[in-house]
This record gives sequence, C-alpha cells and structure tokens, in this order.
Amino acid sequence: MRERRNYTRYNIEGKAIIKDDQANSILADGSLINISYGGFSINTQTPLEIEKPVSFELTTDLATSPLKGKGRVKNVSNTPWHGISYFRVGIEFVDVDRIDVLGLMDLAHKHLLSRKTHPQKKQDFLGPY
Repeated sequence: MRERRNYTRYNIEGKAIIKDDQANSILADGSLINISYGGFSINTQTPLEIEKPVSFELTTDLATSPLKGKGRVKNVSNTPWHGISYFRVGIEFVDVDRIDVLGLMDLAHKHLLSRKTHPQKKQDFLGPY
C-alpha cells in the first residue's frame, strides 16, 4: 500500500474547533491528535463531509496563542471506543500562516524529546476525547 502522507506528523495534545467556512457556525469540536506541515487530525463525535471547506482554531498548552486558518476535510473514519462513535478527521491546510505551523510543529517535537529524556509517570488513557 502506498503511503499517503507527504509530511512528518507530530503527536500533539490540544483542542480543535471546526467551523463552517461560509456560515461561521461551529461544525465540530474535538481533541487534536497530530499536526504536520500539510494539515492535522482530530477525534470528534461529529462526522464531517469530505472536501468541505472549514475554518479552524487549534489550541494547545505548548503555544501561547491558537493556530487559526482555513482548511478542507480530506478524510473521515469511524473509530468506536467503548460503544461510542468517534470520528478521526483529517484536515488539509488551505490558508494558514506556515511559519506558525512550523513553530507549533517545533514545539511538539521539543515536547516529545523532553518526555524521552525526562520520562513521566505513565497516565491512564481516558479515551479519544
């Protein structure tokens, strides 16, 4: 199977708010899973329409301000967890400050490295949301 990814992904914890790009109404909110130079993935309880133009706001404890921009829904997969339907949604960046994306990716990478050099107590997984 051919790899679909064009860029390295960095796991990152945070929140995402996804809005309809035209109506500016909230379509979904969820947990940020990862980010790359090309886009990001979230877990949400709301399925989104493939190819739908959206605007987004990503917040994480690693950054002092949210990453905001516009994107397009590229993939949606159902990932049930304990009988609840969650959807993993991949969003491709369309209009975003790429310097801010690189900065957030750098923070995520440094956070990962710090956890490897200073292991933390293992925490229970509380689910995808």
